[in-house]
Amino acid sequence: MEWTKTFEFAAPIEEVWRAFYETDEPQVWNNPIKGDAYISAGATQVQINELEPGHGIRWSETEGDDRIEMSVSLEATETGTRLTITRSGFGSGDDWIDQHTARLQGWEDALHDLGVYLESGLTLRRIHEWKSSFAATLTEVTGGLRARSVASEGFAHDAGLRPGDLVIRLAGVPVFRRSDQWLIQRMYQPGETVTVDYIRDGEERHGEGAMSPLSMWSGG
Repeated sequence: MEWTKTFEFAAPIEEVWRAFYETDEPQVWNNPIKGDAYISAGATQVQINELEPGHGIRWSETEGDDRIEMSVSLEATETGTRLTITRSGFGSGDDWIDQHTARLQGWEDALHDLGVYLESGLTLRRIHEWKSSFAATLTEVTGGLRARSVASEGFAHDAGLRPGDLVIRLAGVPVFRRSDQWLIQRMYQPGETVTVDYIRDGEERHGEGAMSPLSMWSGG
């Protein structure tokens, strides 16, 4: 599974490289290679495979049987700098795919924060701000988010969700991707009531429940 994303920055390539790599302390956009790899308490081993100062870096991340290849390349443009990031993941199973998807969203968020830093000098650290949990694992499928597992208590259970249900709205907002789900988790505190609309056996249903604390997080 390979993912490539390109970002355009209105800053010289030297400035973008300095902000991305040559920093005094780790930032959200370079934590894996400069500091705490995904806040994993050392579980993720990071190895720099290639470094071309001012132009790019390639590294690998290994955690258990999973191996990820990462690369960042910089190219000067007429308006500034084009940064291309590529993530090649090798794993299997729904849980791994969910984790892979979450990391990709985290990289997008982090590089948007890099854009803010280059423009204003401010470090926002807008990623990893979830406040609550749905106490269920929701997997991105064509049509919306599929409930793959539901905890024995918590929001999903109280709202009537079951494994196999297709979630189409959360808090009255249509959801299509896991990033839509994560936005809701950022907005609501544990204990706040949120509605959910879902489809089961060809019938649209409605439920509601109190958002669960993060300690009940189970992949979603």
